Amino acid sequence: MQRVHNMGPVDLVAHGDTGCYTMLMFAPTEQLMHNYSGMGLGGGTGSGIDRFIRISRSCFMGDGTFFHSGQIAISNSIKANQDITYIILENKTTAMTGHQEHAGTELDVLAIARTSRISSRLSARMAGNSPLTVEKLSPANRDQYKKVLERAILRGGVKVVIADKECGITY
Repeated sequence: MQRVHNMGPVDLVAHGDTGCYTMLMFAPTEQLMHNYSGMGLGGGTGSGIDRFIRISRSCFMGDGTFFHSGQIAISNSIKANQDITYIILENKTTAMTGHQEHAGTELDVLAIARTSRISSRLSARMAGNSPLTVEKLSPANRDQYKKVLERAILRGGVKVVIADKECGITY
């Protein structure tokens, strides 16, 4: 996929795994995600092919996947000093596989409030001692969200953008 910004086109390959964002592979958005792998494998795929491609990379993952295995992919990318943008779609559930709870949800499986939960923003920041950039915002403000994504993709190193918006099904 080629992204255009004020500096000209940027080649970008986008990875993903099981989630509502998997639909990005199909018309009319088929240019937004280039490969699909099973839950938790998108980050590993994006990190794993780093040595073989020289264009910008992004990886979509849900917050359930982030807590499942995405933290490991991000940690590996930091250790390997890669240039990849992780886009975490934080909707407070593991939506695509049945709305299961995860470490970041406010309620447990019985709908009882948790005494503690883990913040995806804090957890991503703890992934390593590096100049990791983590930005969290609602994608509902499309202009601001587009600018944040563009800056992240164009900046070198490992970046995390957290799209904080409730799942459309639970909304």
